[in-house]
Amino acid sequence: MIFFIFQAIPLLLFALFAYGIFAAVRRRKGKKEGGNYTFEQKMRALGELFLLLSLFLFGVTLFTANIRLGSPFGHWTLVLATSFVGILSAYVLKLRLNLVAGIVGFKTWWVMQAMSWVEKYDISSSPVIVGMFFLGLVLYGVGVMHREKLKSFAQIYLTLGGAVVGGTLFVFSTQGGLRIIEIMTSGTAVFASWQLTFVLAGYIIAAISVALYLLVENKMSVWEGMAFFFLLLLFVVILFLPEQEIFSTGPYYYRKQLSAAGVVWAVFFNIITFFFLLAVVLLGYAQHNLRQINAGIAFLFLFVMVKYFDWFFRFLDKSVFFIGAGALLFVVGWFLERGRRYMVYKVTEGEHGPHISQ
Repeated sequence: MIFFIFQAIPLLLFALFAYGIFAAVRRRKGKKEGGNYTFEQKMRALGELFLLLSLFLFGVTLFTANIRLGSPFGHWTLVLATSFVGILSAYVLKLRLNLVAGIVGFKTWWVMQAMSWVEKYDISSSPVIVGMFFLGLVLYGVGVMHREKLKSFAQIYLTLGGAVVGGTLFVFSTQGGLRIIEIMTSGTAVFASWQLTFVLAGYIIAAISVALYLLVENKMSVWEGMAFFFLLLLFVVILFLPEQEIFSTGPYYYRKQLSAAGVVWAVFFNIITFFFLLAVVLLGYAQHNLRQINAGIAFLFLFVMVKYFDWFFRFLDKSVFFIGAGALLFVVGWFLERGRRYMVYKVTEGEHGPHISQ
């Protein structure tokens, strides 16, 4: 039993860390607005924390009972069951922390269970990554569904879903990510495992259903829907890609020269990632969401700098490289800050008149 308690500790710490960040942001916002947490709000936060702890204890109890019964269920099946209980309790009792824990638990189940299926049938590792990307799209779509009535839940779904989608695109735009693409496309096709095929088909159907519902109900713009289906189709294609030789011949991680296919993939994913981050900023502007605008600008700036270090560090003289980095920091930072201030001004002007709040 102690072993399973230690297994639950990392997830508990993650949830506590997320809660700490959320509470700090809320407290800072309250101070800026001249208000403080009421006693009722503090008690609700404490109650959510105890209910989150009870969810983990429920999971530990399942693990212990499973062992005493001779382990009729796999460990990851119990993680899945605990995740569903967490999500269900979040909706019944309006618990944000349980929702975060349930979604993170479900993601953990998918990665670990998919990896076991991949090893069992000697399949390429692409279904693991592609399935996580599909799950990110589904979470994003569910977040859009909750925008009007359950805004706190919507923020959780949009953050956890968008982080998976944007993070995957960002990683694939780097040289390390291109190596991952090369490695994950080697192996047997996904159809060798009916379990993987069934779950991935469920993800695709869920993503299409959610997107069509949002488009029909006018809860998602046409451009947003087009981007959603484009990314879905892109990773369906990646799922069935034959083995790719992205770097020149030689052992993995010793190849430095991109092949012709590697150059195409590098340019493609860098363009897609750039426009994804730009879309985050523009979508925040269209929805008058200042936090999304600021976050999008920050990640766009980070993306430009990472690309500079990722692609030019080995090819330029070090003095020229760092001089160029300083100039790029100044120019890109100035340009993005000007754009951010303009969008923030337009948003606040439309809501509160000429007053600017940044």
